[in-house]
Amino acid sequence: MLTKLKDVKAELRRRMHQPIPEQGRWLRQVVTGHFAYYAVPTNGRALSAFRHHVTNLWRRTLRRRSQKGGFTWDRMTKLVDDWLPQAACPSSLALGALRSYTPKVGAECPNRARSDLSGLRLESA
Repeated sequence: MLTKLKDVKAELRRRMHQPIPEQGRWLRQVVTGHFAYYAVPTNGRALSAFRHHVTNLWRRTLRRRSQKGGFTWDRMTKLVDDWLPQAACPSSLALGALRSYTPKVGAECPNRARSDLSGLRLESA
């Protein structure tokens, strides 16, 4: 994630003086692609963190465009809500599939006869 954020920071710096809608469209593509690649049922917090870091980088870049520095978090929140997608949890079907592959606690081995450390077969009692 750090490598991707460094790339986003460098590209935002290059695109600093483009209009905000152009920057928003580009950032939407970046964040959507990141979410599409890394979205698994247990990765929601990391996706939200990535969105937050991209938001912070975008805000810092926009504040550097003038000496007024009037880009508040309220204005930035509205901008981000308009342009960046929310970190969506994958569907419940994917979560159900994950649960079906997870072994249950207290499950028994179907093969009751097992080997001890010396390799001899023991019969279950």
